Amino acid sequence: MKKKMFLRFPRDKVMNPVAYRLVKDFGLIINIFSARITAEDGGHMGIEVEGKEETIKEAIAYLKKSGVDVDDLEKHIKIDAKKCTDCGACVSVCPASAFSADKQLKINLETDKCIACGQCVDACPFRALSMV
Repeated sequence: MKKKMFLRFPRDKVMNPVAYRLVKDFGLIINIFSARITAEDGGHMGIEVEGKEETIKEAIAYLKKSGVDVDDLEKHIKIDAKKCTDCGACVSVCPASAFSADKQLKINLETDKCIACGQCVDACPFRALSMV
């Protein structure tokens, strides 16, 4: 099973080897798709974990017990075809390359690549994208 999560670290927890523990102690495969962590400010990390469902639940419990806030990234982007003009603004800002244009320059979204960061929603001049 795969699960996307957004982790928030308080300043006093940034030195904890969280990613290492997820791999070593829980045997999870992790993909870090976004991160910003500093000793001064704390930070956040977007990850996708892969492993057995029960093991992922145990890992989430460990993270929470360790003082890390964990949010599921079950949200996704929805395109309103009536509003979308295929301008490509979403393509240029997507850090996960989830948007692409086909040969007819029609915009397509690969939802499995989407990290639900919302940058495309903010960038769309026609408000054709929403987070659901």
